[in-house]
Amino acid sequence: MSSADVLSVLRSIDESALTEDGQGLRHLQAGRARQEGLRLWVETPLGSAYYYVVPKSLEPLASDLRPDALSMVPLRDRLEALAEAADVVDDLRDQVARLISAETGKELSASSEEVEAAVDFLRRVGSLFQGRPSSARGLLLTPSSPDLWSSVSIMSARGVALVLPPFTAPFFGAMAGASVAIAAGLPVIIKAPWQSAASSIAAALALRGTDVGEHVSAAPFRGPPLVSGVSAVVLFGRPETSMAVWRETGIRPSANCSGRSALVLCSEPSDIESLAKSVVELSFSHAGQACGSVRWVLARRDLARGLVDSMVDIAEQLNVGSPLEGKNVGPLRSRGLVERAHRVVNDAVAKGATQEVELRSSGNYASPAILSGVPRGADILWTDLQAPVVAVSEFDSCSEAAETAAMMRGATHALVYGSLSLAESLASSRQGLIVVSLKGESVAPSRGPCYVVGDPVKALSGGPELWGESLLLF
Repeated sequence: MSSADVLSVLRSIDESALTEDGQGLRHLQAGRARQEGLRLWVETPLGSAYYYVVPKSLEPLASDLRPDALSMVPLRDRLEALAEAADVVDDLRDQVARLISAETGKELSASSEEVEAAVDFLRRVGSLFQGRPSSARGLLLTPSSPDLWSSVSIMSARGVALVLPPFTAPFFGAMAGASVAIAAGLPVIIKAPWQSAASSIAAALALRGTDVGEHVSAAPFRGPPLVSGVSAVVLFGRPETSMAVWRETGIRPSANCSGRSALVLCSEPSDIESLAKSVVELSFSHAGQACGSVRWVLARRDLARGLVDSMVDIAEQLNVGSPLEGKNVGPLRSRGLVERAHRVVNDAVAKGATQEVELRSSGNYASPAILSGVPRGADILWTDLQAPVVAVSEFDSCSEAAETAAMMRGATHALVYGSLSLAESLASSRQGLIVVSLKGESVAPSRGPCYVVGDPVKALSGGPELWGESLLLF
């Protein structure tokens, strides 16, 4: 692929984002496209290369924004601007989805879902405020009824908001974080992820064309995440990243979408094929890199074999290759992740696990792999792995499976297919682990761009009856 593959798609969205030579990506400073700064080249997982321009100084990204001016704009007008941005994105949804896939390597269907989620979020963001414009809000998504939204107050600040989107959902992360901040009256700096910067810049460009455009800056810079004037942080990342930002800045981020998921299987499913299909989709979506990807299955011994056999049949039908060519499993973001996947899988096999579907690789592409009989001593149970690999471990009792899940620091999300009491026990045994009690065969709650956050004890204060819902905080 050539550099034009990413940039040509971006040109069809807004050519002002490109540098004069057509080979690079400008940054936005208070709504204005700029190309003064240091040029840094980046190669995407699909092999597309371009450079982005890092501003000479980060201070103007914040100093040129005017918090007082935005806060004086009536809430209704801010929400109308966000609705206008939703219309812009809706008109360009195919181009934006292709841009996301070209940069991240995830399948086009998942990129289309990301764009659709961003449009929907922009159009509904007003429901998060409920007449209280001084407080930004969070929202609860009910897996069985995605259209049912409720809210909980989590943030009230004055100044500038810093949004840190994830590589795996660069457009949605930028748009969702920025829209809530703008609705709350906070101008925004979007720190675009360096390997998928064009997708986050595209989100900023959609906002730039509205009446709030001058209140948005966006740049793919490295180094310390904050500049003076920033008073709120919206972070899509891992728990350790959130803690690092908190320690360095004194600002506790609103953290979203961290880590991988573990499925605890302690009840016989009524439809094993449906469950296996859902697990495979979640395990190998975006080549296993997506937040919420199922990496581990902790199953009661008498239930494991049926699930594994069904998963193998489905996984063997997946195709590895470019998502732009309709393949199911795209590349990993680096060859280092592929090499690490081989090391971890080899360790598990050496300790007694069986490769039901063998891990194969070429360059930064890795084929889906399914391991069974993974012992507790295998490294894969105790580390976060960003690769299309799922490890199945067998246990004699559900309590043993739950105890293991509670100790797995790589997992920040547990899907419990079993009794509500088991889910409650798991949630209370480890602070910060999100527990979703599944009432049916679908494991959809963890799918999609970043539904996963926080401490269930504090976040889901309504009690166990809310544990069938995922919480998204901003």
